Amino acid sequence: MNNADVLTKEILQSYALGGELSGRYLEAAGELLNLADANGRFKAQDILNIWQKHIQQPRADGSGDPADGWLMHTYLYLRNQLFPHLPLTLNAQPDPGDYSADRDSLLKFFRAVYRYERKVCAFDPTKDMLLLSSSAAKGPEATLATGAQLAAVGMRVVPH
Repeated sequence: MNNADVLTKEILQSYALGGELSGRYLEAAGELLNLADANGRFKAQDILNIWQKHIQQPRADGSGDPADGWLMHTYLYLRNQLFPHLPLTLNAQPDPGDYSADRDSLLKFFRAVYRYERKVCAFDPTKDMLLLSSSAAKGPEATLATGAQLAAVGMRVVPH
């Protein structure tokens, strides 16, 4: 299976399309593969641009993009899932539209790309390191170095 097939399969699974992959998803996968770096990984901005070009649907309410931009809006949404007391926007003003459908679509696209990278790209400890479970982190084998590594790596959260 070549890289295009792997990415297409991941997009298919992420969007739960059940085998029917429309042309826009195939075009998105093909164009995104052309933007991979030397290690086969993608920049978040490139993923967003491809999503906006091929996947994002016109908004029914006529509102544009979130005031903070899609990447920041999605980050703040995910952060709010972990820390509900933190605001959903950088400014005090709420966004004028309901972005949940678009945000979910963007997260699905990111999830497909993430799964593709996990399968195809070489292991990179700064991107692929698994975190210790809470019980292992409290155990005698946990060290200060492990704690520093955990802090450096961080966590990725996709709520689906």
